[in-house]
Amino acid sequence: MTIVRVLNAECIMLLITIIRKYNLEKSFSIDILSLAEESFSTKNTVIKLFKLLKGFGYVTTKEKASIRGRGKNIYTFTQAFKDELKNDLFIIKAWESDNPAVDTLLKNKVAFSKQDSEDTKLLLRSSNRLFLLIFILHADEFGVISNLSTTAISKLMGGITKDRFKSQLKTLYDIGIMKCHVSGVTGKELFGKIKGKYYLDLSNSLFYECYCNVSQLMVRVAGISDGNSFTEAGALFNNYRNYHTEKCFVWPSVIARYLEAFNFKNVIHFFNNQMMQEQFQLLLFNIASEILSNCWYEPDKFTHSSVVLKLLNYPMLMTSKKAKELGNVEGLKEEVDRIFNHEFGENVPVSEFTSNETAECYLELVWLIRKLSLSIANRYKLFLTTTLGKEVEMNKLMIMPITEFKVFEGEEYVELFEVFYIDGSAREITKLQVLEDKLEVSKNGKAFERHGLVGGKENISSLIDKMLLPS
Repeated sequence: MTIVRVLNAECIMLLITIIRKYNLEKSFSIDILSLAEESFSTKNTVIKLFKLLKGFGYVTTKEKASIRGRGKNIYTFTQAFKDELKNDLFIIKAWESDNPAVDTLLKNKVAFSKQDSEDTKLLLRSSNRLFLLIFILHADEFGVISNLSTTAISKLMGGITKDRFKSQLKTLYDIGIMKCHVSGVTGKELFGKIKGKYYLDLSNSLFYECYCNVSQLMVRVAGISDGNSFTEAGALFNNYRNYHTEKCFVWPSVIARYLEAFNFKNVIHFFNNQMMQEQFQLLLFNIASEILSNCWYEPDKFTHSSVVLKLLNYPMLMTSKKAKELGNVEGLKEEVDRIFNHEFGENVPVSEFTSNETAECYLELVWLIRKLSLSIANRYKLFLTTTLGKEVEMNKLMIMPITEFKVFEGEEYVELFEVFYIDGSAREITKLQVLEDKLEVSKNGKAFERHGLVGGKENISSLIDKMLLPS
């Protein structure tokens, strides 16, 4: 839309507020100060917006006679504005949305607390609300925003700088709106150019109504074990560094059993850039989520889904240069299907493309990704069934790419695992604490209680190994 390209964030937010309240078909009458007050804007922003709208021929303004009080104007949007609005999908989405969080945000009904100061309540500025509105309108059923680049978001904000973008994102973290994000990257061996992902914190009261069917499980492991010393991606990328310094591989338990018969040297080049680590772990989490969403009862029997095939398709997984090379290789898709149909069992696939090194490496990487993703899927299923009961059934779930690390006796380990799920029941927030000699569970903010499972160090240790290192 032509007019939005010349508006700043404050004017865009004001325009959305006006359209939602007064619609486009009828004229409306209000004085400038009242409009500023009810829109949580300023007098200068109101004057600036209508000056621009009038200049483009998008609104007509008439003075309304007033005996006392503030002088009112009668505003009418023109047909030219309505025609131009059809080209702006974001404004239309904001106008038509029935998301309760959008209505609450536009009316500025929520006073947020800073994470480090519960006593400090603040109302968001117009630019903050527009920034958050962009995320809300592009979020999926789990509050994940995966289809927007930093550049696209900046343009929707009226063209903000990188520094201002970072400042806006920090504000969302500070007030408990943003849970985490995985930055976009550009790789020379893996992925090529890939967008970042943003995850809203659905435990925030702003989202209670619109995500009332999404439940959450957080598993906190108090201490280090064989299964949480590394993430899968961390172990792979760390061994690239090890090999070039120590000339050997040291595989932690979380991936050791998959690398015993696997020639890692064939794919080691994919893990040369530490900047790719978060995105690679996210890829494993996304595929594991698909496995459990499609094959909850028997994850090992998962074959494929359109989402997984897209994630592992070489234009997504490889750089554009390598993807172009693979585009000329016949039968590659069928080989990927064979890997997911378990035709190779536990064995590394024997490729039909021995004359094409890139194709061989690609298929071996797909095999490794499948094995690691399936292990992650089994781990999170055990988390859920251990906490909620073996009879629990999931319709869909999403593993959160948030892995909090702690240091124990000088060694770092993964302390927190988190998953969101939809099981057909009302929203629940469950926390599981895995301690040295017992399990404790808390539901919906209540005090932790001892889990019904048999306690004791030996039993708990065995259970931890089973959960973190599933067979």
